[in-house]
Amino acid sequence: MGELVRGSIEDRPWGRTLATLGQRAVTGQLTVVSEGKRFRVVFEAGAVVAASSPLASDAAARVALTSQLVSSSQVAEIARRQAAQPDRDELDVIAELARLGPDHTHRLRRRVIAQRAARTFSVNHGAFSVTDEIDLIVLPDCALDVRAVVYLGARANLSEQRIEDELALLGSWFRLRADADLPQFGFTELEQPVIARLRDGGTIEDVEADTATSVDARTVRAVVYALATCQACEVGVP
Repeated sequence: MGELVRGSIEDRPWGRTLATLGQRAVTGQLTVVSEGKRFRVVFEAGAVVAASSPLASDAAARVALTSQLVSSSQVAEIARRQAAQPDRDELDVIAELARLGPDHTHRLRRRVIAQRAARTFSVNHGAFSVTDEIDLIVLPDCALDVRAVVYLGARANLSEQRIEDELALLGSWFRLRADADLPQFGFTELEQPVIARLRDGGTIEDVEADTATSVDARTVRAVVYALATCQACEVGVP
């Protein structure tokens, strides 16, 4: 096994660590260890293609439930079938029981990967390493752009204090770069007022004040965080 890099979660903003792996087109497995828990994310040429999480909320059945693809009564049956056939792919078990078509199954698989990879943003203290040895199963056509994972992770899993602290490390003034590849972040209509405001540049406080009627502060900070850590923003001082 060859180790490519090793470090600590606290070394720098976590979004920048993940973005760097994507920008450098790394192929390998990122492993994060914190308080006895192990999170894994597989990269292939810089794209996220597989992930695992020890948290019950990231189990495929739970994600299917929150996505309204299975009922609560089916979750127990899914667990029973998985226990009886532990070597079988969990998504195949869900698809069989819920009678999901190939397209729905594929979208669910990508959603599971994204949620598990984004969960690494919930780790506040721990160590990480990237190796060229991959022990997760990688299936075709599941690649996710790391920028979308960074935005999801920042919005869903960074604490308020941590996103504030990491933004302060990045800078105090932000302006969208003209060549920013925005579709890769997975933004929707909700984020567009923030994007529009960032074209002129401003502080976090400026952007929050000018978009307060349409976008919550949490979303504003997650958008700026994702853009800045993925080098889609010019960063400086007012």
